[in-house]
Amino acid sequence: MAADWFVDFDKGKAPSKEDLGKALEDFLGAFAKRVYWSKDRWFAVLVGTKSWPLRRLEPEDSIGAMSAKAEESEERWIEVWLDRKCVDVMTRRGDWATNTLAEGFAGLVAQYWQGKRRPD
Repeated sequence: MAADWFVDFDKGKAPSKEDLGKALEDFLGAFAKRVYWSKDRWFAVLVGTKSWPLRRLEPEDSIGAMSAKAEESEERWIEVWLDRKCVDVMTRRGDWATNTLAEGFAGLVAQYWQGKRRPD
């Protein structure tokens, strides 16, 4: 599932590209295999592949279980895009664990740099 967490800032208050990258690396720690800048955003490739926390609870022939099984070998990653007034922490085809880490990072960015999280 794809998701975005936006953090808005007053003019001149957004974090720098470098500081945002440092914070992302330190926030993820051992969860990250690699954190790098490409084109216009930070990418954090996470350890492991997608998981589904309801795997043992749902019937094997349910739509959720079949969908999760088809995606379980896919890589996990988080993208962090920024401009002068906003940081967008996003996932594409992420699982629950990836989305939880992304949402947590958006919360950290909002708190540390006094940004305002947009309502979910």
